[in-house]
Order: sequence, then C-alpha cells, then structure tokens
Amino acid sequence: MRSFLPLLAILAVAPAALAAPPGLAELPARLDALERSTDPAAAAASMDELGIEVAQTGAEGSIAAAEGCFRRALAVRTNAFGERHPETAKSWSTLSDFAYVLGNWEDAEAHERTALAIRRDTLPAGDPAIAASLDSLGIVLLRMGRLGEAEALLAEAEKIRVGDASGDPAKLAETRNSLAELYRQQDRLDESEAVFRRALAKLAGGPDPTGVAARLENNLAGLLKDRGRLAEAEDLVRRSLEKRERAEEPDDGAMSVGLLNLAEILRLQGNPDGAEPLYLRSLELARKALGPGNPDLSTHLGQLAVLYRDSGRRTRARELFDEAQRLLAGTVGEEHPLTAQILDDRGRLEEMAERKDEAAALYRRALAIREAIFGADHFDTASTRASLARVLGSIEEAGKAIDALERLAAYPDVVARTRRLRATLLRSRGDLAEAERDLTAAAGAIETLRRDAGGGETARSAALARHRETFVELIDLLASQGRFSEAFAWSERARARALLDQLEAANVDVRSGIAGDRRKELEAKERAARTRLAEAQARLGSVPFRTDLPEERRRALAEAARAEAADAAAALRQVREETLNASALWREATGGPAANPDAVLRPDEVMLAYVVGEASSWAFVVKPGAPPTAVSLGREGRRSALDDALEGPAGVLDRISRPPRAGFDEDPSPELAALFERLVPEPVRSALESAKVAVIVADGPLARLPFEALVVAPGRYWLDAGPAVRYAPSATTLATLASRPPVPAERGVLTVSDPSYARAGASRWKPLPGTREESRAVSAAFRRTESLSGDRADEPGVRRALPNRWYVHLAVHGAVDYGRGDLVAGLALTPPAALARSGENDGMLQLYELYEMDLRSELAVLSACASGAGAAVEGESVFALARGFLARGARRVVATQWKVEDASAAALVGAFFGNLAREKSPDFTSALAEAKRKVRANPATAAPFYWAAFVLTGSR
Repeated sequence: MRSFLPLLAILAVAPAALAAPPGLAELPARLDALERSTDPAAAAASMDELGIEVAQTGAEGSIAAAEGCFRRALAVRTNAFGERHPETAKSWSTLSDFAYVLGNWEDAEAHERTALAIRRDTLPAGDPAIAASLDSLGIVLLRMGRLGEAEALLAEAEKIRVGDASGDPAKLAETRNSLAELYRQQDRLDESEAVFRRALAKLAGGPDPTGVAARLENNLAGLLKDRGRLAEAEDLVRRSLEKRERAEEPDDGAMSVGLLNLAEILRLQGNPDGAEPLYLRSLELARKALGPGNPDLSTHLGQLAVLYRDSGRRTRARELFDEAQRLLAGTVGEEHPLTAQILDDRGRLEEMAERKDEAAALYRRALAIREAIFGADHFDTASTRASLARVLGSIEEAGKAIDALERLAAYPDVVARTRRLRATLLRSRGDLAEAERDLTAAAGAIETLRRDAGGGETARSAALARHRETFVELIDLLASQGRFSEAFAWSERARARALLDQLEAANVDVRSGIAGDRRKELEAKERAARTRLAEAQARLGSVPFRTDLPEERRRALAEAARAEAADAAAALRQVREETLNASALWREATGGPAANPDAVLRPDEVMLAYVVGEASSWAFVVKPGAPPTAVSLGREGRRSALDDALEGPAGVLDRISRPPRAGFDEDPSPELAALFERLVPEPVRSALESAKVAVIVADGPLARLPFEALVVAPGRYWLDAGPAVRYAPSATTLATLASRPPVPAERGVLTVSDPSYARAGASRWKPLPGTREESRAVSAAFRRTESLSGDRADEPGVRRALPNRWYVHLAVHGAVDYGRGDLVAGLALTPPAALARSGENDGMLQLYELYEMDLRSELAVLSACASGAGAAVEGESVFALARGFLARGARRVVATQWKVEDASAAALVGAFFGNLAREKSPDFTSALAEAKRKVRANPATAAPFYWAAFVLTGSR
C-alpha cells in the first residue's frame, strides 16, 4: 500500500453513550423519541452518534439508515437554529465525513463547503471550528487530486491553529499531518518530512489521549517507506505500536493499522515468515474494531492476500481477494481507490499464473479508476501503469510510469524493476545504448534501496537479492559486447555488500548512534531475549537425559522447549534488527566503493569470479596487471541447471558430503567431471595453467561447491593437478581484509577442543575425544599456545581467551540454524552447572555474540562441523559462523562445509598447522592444499568427503 493513513474516526470509534448497536427496525422509534427532546442540540448530537453506531454494524441497509440519522439531525438543527448557524454547520460536516468514508468525494466536498461558508459567516475569523472545516475540506480535495486548492485550505487551517494559544496541540498536529501528506503528493518530500517531524515535536513529552502521535509516526513511516527508507520506517512503526500497547484504553482499530504497517515492511524486507502472524493479528483486530461491512477491511484482506500470492499459496490468496472484492462491491462500489488497489494486486496474481489477458484486464480497470480519481501523475496511477507495461511488454507504458515515479520520487523499487523491464525490451530490438542506460540507472538505485532496507544485514541482503537479476542483465549486456572490465566492476557492486557493511561497522559501536532512552529500552529487550533463549536451549539440551520421565513426556517437553527456543530466537533477531534500524551509524554504512582486483592478487594468482543468473551466467578471469576477461557459461551454466546438478535429488553436493559406503556404487566422479567442463571451459583452464593459487569468487548455488573436488581428468581431482584454492565473497572484501593491520605472533595461538559436554549431567552433544589430537598438533607446532579442553573449554574461558590472537583453532561441535541470518548458529562448548547458567554462559557461543567480540586474528580455523554452512542469500554467499569471525576481525577463516570425520579432520588440521609453523611468512592457501593432499594420499581417506569440506576464505 502507498501510505499509512489513519482510520477515520467517524467509523473507527464507537460512542460510549451507546451500549449496543441498535436494530434497524427500532431505529425510527428511537429517532422520533430524540426529536421530541426539549434540547435540540443534545438530540441532534445523539442522532449523529446513533448514525455512527448503525454504520458500524455493517448490517444490510445500515449505510442508508446511518445517513437517515444524520439527515434527521440536520433537520432538527435547521428547525431549531436556522440554516445559517454554527450548530447547523455541525450536521453538514458530519454528512461530509460520512460521504468521504464511502468514497463519495463530490458530496463530501459540497457538504463541507456548506459548513465552511456557514462558519465563516457566523464565527470570528480565527475560530477553531473554521479550522476544522478547512481541515476536512482540504483532506477531501487532497484525495481528489486537487492539490493546489487543498494546500491553500490546509495552510489557512494551520495558521488559525498556530494563532490559537489555548488550542489543543493535538488538533494542530492533525492539521500538519494532512499538510505533510499533501506535500508528499506534490513531490515536496523534504518539506513533507519536515512537517511530519515538526508535528511530532509539538507533541513530544506531552499526553496523547487520542493517539495523534502514534498516527503521525505511522504516516511519517509511510513517507519513508515510499522513499525506500525501510529501516527508519520500521523503527517508527514499532515505536508507534509500543505507545498503543501502553495506552490505558486498548484501541483495536489503531493497533490493527500499526500491525498491518509493520507486516508490510517485513514483507518488503523479504521476511514473509515474520510478516504473516502480524497480518493475521491485524486482520483479527480489524474485524473486531470495524465490523464485517467496513470497506477498510479490504486493505487488511488484500495485503494478506499479497503475502500468500507471493509465497505461492495462491488458492488462499484468491479467497481473500474474492472476499475483499465482495465487501467493496457492497459498500464503496467499483470506482473507488480501495477497489483499484485490490484489482491491481489481483492482476499480479493472474500474471504470476501466466494468465496475461486476465491480468491486463485487471490492470486496465485499476488504471482507469486511479486516473479518474488521482490523475495520470499520481504514485498509484504510475505504479499500475508499470504493471500494465510489464504484462503488455510495452516500452511506451513503461516510459510513462518511470517518468511519473521519478518525478514524484516515490516507489524506487518499482522504478528499478520497470527500468529493467524497459531495458529488456529495448535490447530485444537492438537498442543497446538505451538498454544500458536503463540498467545502469536501476542498478545504481538498488544500492540505495539496499542501504535503507532496514532489518539489519539480512534485510539488506534480501533487498539486493530481489533485484539481483538487474545486475546480471547489466553484466551480461556489457560482457556480450566485450566490455569485461565494466562488467566485472558491476559484478563487484552486486556481491557481499552486507558483509562489507559489517566490516565497515566493525570499527564503531552502532549503539552509540541511538538516543539515550531508546538505547536503554533496546538493550533491556535484548538482555531479556538472550536470557529467554539461553533458558530454552538449556531445557532443550537436558530433556534427552530425563530418564525419570516416560518417552512420550520427554518428547512433549522437547517440543515445547524447541518452540520456546524458536520464539526466543525470533525475539532476539527482532530486537537486533530494531537496534540496527535505530542506529544512524549502521544506516550510513555502505561498504565503500568496489575494489580494483590488482590490489588483492599476487603475480602468481588468478581470480575466477562467477556470475550466475536465470538467463545467463559468466566466469570472469582476473590476472594481476591485466584487464579482466570473461567466458559465457551457456545454458548449462544457468541457475536452474546448476541447482539441479548441485542441489537436486541426485545432486553432487549431497553425495560428496557423506562418507562412501562399502558395497554401493556412489562414485560422483562423472558428475564432478561434468561440472569441471561446465564451470571451467577451455579459456579459463588456460589461465589457470601458470597460476599457483586460484581465488574463487562463487555465486548462487556455487557457494557450497568445493572446487578442489572437481574432477579434471580420470582419477585426478583439481586438488591433484590444479592450483591451490582460496575463496572470497568478493574482490572488495579481500581488499578490506588485507587492509587490516597484522596481528603480531607474540599474541600467541589459542586451541579449543573436546569440551566436557556431559559435565552438567545432560547434553545433546556427543563427546569429541579425537579433537584433542588436533589441539596436540597445534600445541606441538607453536610455542606460544593456550589450550582449552575439557572443563576449561567453557564459554567464559573461551570468551576471555579469544580476543586478539595470532591464530585461533576451535575443534568443537557446531550448530547450524538455517533461519533468517543464522543468528543463533553457534559453537557448542562445555555447558555450565545449572546454577551458573545465564545469557552470557549457556554453553553456546553464538553468531550474535560473535558479532560483539574482538576477534582480530591472522587465522581462525573452525574445525566445528558445518561451521561454513548456513542460510544462503543471493549475492552474500552464506550467513554462517565463519562470517562472524570475518566481520569481527579475522583476516582469513578456515571453515567446514559439512559434518567432518574426527580422524581425518585431526590429520588435516595437524598437517595444516605444521605447514604454517615451518614458514616465517606462511602461504595459508598452499599450506591448506598440502594438508589436504596428505589426507587424500591415504587410500582410506581419499574420497572428497574427508578433505574437501575445509575451505579457506580471506587473505592468502
């Protein structure tokens, strides 16, 4: 939806004087009784209240009956006070409000003009009642698109309210709320934001019984959302909801709007799982507050339908769209903005189902409604035009939409998508220069969208991922013309940007960019979430050892603890994202410009940087001192083909990540050989022949592929015949890591192994006695070594020992959480005794905790199982434990792609550290490759499962 306009009070607030909604049959008698009252002013006021209550019931005939109440009130006032009296003006204003709610804006304008004329004739020039009419009439004209007329009225209303020294600040704030919305629609976005903030400042610190401040925060959030500043918008909406939750009297209608707005932001951030419960709760409250026949329900129904539409639950989406359309047809009719919104959203559903004719018909109907009401240059009109252009493949319609939206500085995500659409159409007819111009503009705008996405690094990654194909198409366009240097530069701008933001922010305390009270509030929420998570994880870990309980009871307890841990983890993610949203320092982190690969490659190195797209894929070859070249990977290199080969039911990754089984023919060599042919075509192989080290910048499904396991010839892996391999999220990341100051050898080596998992009497982790061999090998190789194992390998001890080490070696169990951002993935350490357990000592050193530690080191080896695995995000590789070490100071990390076997891991890690100890200035990449070859040389551990899991990311 375009904005977060508040529900109108006329239908959202039930008058306290009426205990229950009246039946329509008894309504005439009640009106007659009121008309016989000796106090006509009070009688008319009661008739107005009765009309509001009738309208809220949503019963058949309630709209006409409600209008009848308002008309009777007008007659009472006219008879008692005359046609030109301030009391009579009240009825005209009520009729105007009612017509506005129903979408009858012409009637609303006429009625309010009558009220305003009466008030101007009978009241002093600065009377607040005149300001009220100016406000109402300005809002009507604003919605009709008559912005100039609306501005004059609202400006006059503001002047009256400012001059009324005894006036209600909330009324002034409401006027400024409308004026700010007007400026927004006039593309005066800076003025709009300033007026919203001025209105909020006027209310700061004072009482807010009518919830004006919360509504202002919602509407300001709407402005920021339309500008793509989701981080700030989310922070405002959450603060607004917290105010409403603390209110003495619950306001279900206001809460439903706030929850809807927050759900929208989470959906736009690519977090449908977080958005869905908010949408459902919002709809539940809206049904309760508005009644079954209120047209505002259509917004709640429609936006939940959009969520289901986009997540593939199309049958449920159709049901909700049907309900919304029936509701609107019976209330506001076919020519209303709410109807246009449902038609537009439903058009996308038909488009996704490849029913283009039906989609185009729906878009045309929505466009006609919006043009008639708002005009051709309105945000919503242009957005629908963009949708129609997409389904028609129309360059002309796309151009009109782009021009309008850019002029209005709204919907930057729609502009980016529409520019990509137009570029595709232009390229198909051979207009490469114009296509490039569109794609370049779109790709440049996406970086701003990414920065303002909110929700922390995960939301920033998701924002870039949603527009990933824009970058791929630009890269393909440039590379197809032989402009490889430009194409490579754009590939860098599409990679690992959130990780680069983390690297940039690692040098500052992002909390220092948050105001004092807000910071304290967020820190308290985070402490509570951490404690709750630690307690839930402790219960989950202890349940299997409750031998005093029957199996069925243990299963029930485990399920309850698992659910509690999931809820606590979600709460922790939320408060962390709220903290980043509230921090100006985090919002300003941009990761810096793309690096020149010459700055990160040695003369004997070559970089292979992959770009994997839906329609095209490329392998870039970068050598020091030479411009990049690139090779198209053809149809077999496209995303869908690689997904099938790597992750499909017979995918090669599953087969190499488990030990070979005797008696089964599971040799993946043919598939690994085919992948080598596909990913390393002849021109690339030639570039590798003279290289000692290959730096692999993977993309998409390639992020989990250990290239050294590729088969280059019968019986020979890349490990046997190719250059040593290290990995990098991007060339720019390598440049940032290389710029970190070295950690002196005097800081020594830390090795952690074989925690006492059963020390507390209950643990879900199996002992790892074999990892002590790894620690012994590390200690034998280096004099300055601190070794923690057994009871000493607990969380307080490891926390104390980790900071600012030369080398770090952790051989423990690793827990992987494939949820959003992998924030609760962790290293399992010696659990504490029950009385010592706390949020800071729960036996798990988790990713969110690593993000707060000083982890500066030359090398971190995470020999934990699957320490390099986690949730894969387009353009960001994997959110995993290894990422935490890179983000917080390590120059390079060795991590595992899958669960490793103890004996072979010990042999590999021992050989690796032995190789490092022999060199004063070690080559980490070559040292790891030599260690792998040693394990590979043993016939019992020759298969890739035993050695390919260990990958080095970072500096050489």
